[in-house]
Amino acid sequence: MILRHCTLKKHIPSILSDGYIRGSNRPGKSDDKCISFEEYKGNDYFLKGYMLLNNLNVEDVAQLFVDGNKLLKEGFQFKNTWYSKEEHYVLFHSGQISAEEYKGIGEYYFIEGSLSLEYLTDETKKVIGYLS
Repeated sequence: MILRHCTLKKHIPSILSDGYIRGSNRPGKSDDKCISFEEYKGNDYFLKGYMLLNNLNVEDVAQLFVDGNKLLKEGFQFKNTWYSKEEHYVLFHSGQISAEEYKGIGEYYFIEGSLSLEYLTDETKKVIGYLS
């Protein structure tokens, strides 16, 4: 299972210097202190929805891909939150994404805390310039 985390490209330098992806800072929300992921289905439907919901352009967004199977093998547990791909339903309902695009968005997963960049896929490490 490959998981995708989207963030702003401007955050990549601090992610690289920290050596990890940090959980969100959303006090009072069910995903506070969590890193959010979408189960990658081999398409950019989630990316399109992410950009629409956050009023972003593709040039603004970095996609970080993580080996979800490795996370599970090493004992990481996913946290339940109130958020799911249902967030994107408003985009389908308003005609901004098609039914096919909506169905192609993967399920959401959340990890509390931070995640070492060692869990990134090799391709993602190359793209962002992470040398382990």
